[in-house]
Amino acid sequence: MCRIMAFLGSTGQMQPGEAFDIVHKYSDKAIQLDSSLSAGYAAKGSAFLLYDWKWKEAYDSLLKAIELNPAATDAHQLLSFYYLITGRKDDAVDIMEKALQADPLSPIVNKSLTDAYLIAGRTDEALKQAELLLDIHPQMRIALELKGWCCGQGRLEEGN
Repeated sequence: MCRIMAFLGSTGQMQPGEAFDIVHKYSDKAIQLDSSLSAGYAAKGSAFLLYDWKWKEAYDSLLKAIELNPAATDAHQLLSFYYLITGRKDDAVDIMEKALQADPLSPIVNKSLTDAYLIAGRTDEALKQAELLLDIHPQMRIALELKGWCCGQGRLEEGN
């Protein structure tokens, strides 16, 4: 429920205030019911990151989610986004590489790692990852678009 509400609120499909109030309410309830599960912390971190802009709280919540469940790739993806927002591009790549170890066939993880490589200026690695993503999911349009971005970025870097 929280993941859906965070998506709807952050993409404008629902009023953000309403969506993230629901995320806060249900993530608090999840943590209250069982603080040993990562999902509540990941959801709370998403609200702090995507709506409240409370960076420390977002960071702490997402780290807690990953500590509780190192395979919680949604928390890895959000933490990578946090790192990108705060200018820590290499950390964004590192955390997505850890997510890839946890779920190497996930299209979302592979796509997010490609994004992180590209934003970090690691175009060759981004292109390799985009091609791998296309091998795994040949019909995934965003993978083809990412490959195009990588090729375009590579040309810019070469001065062509």
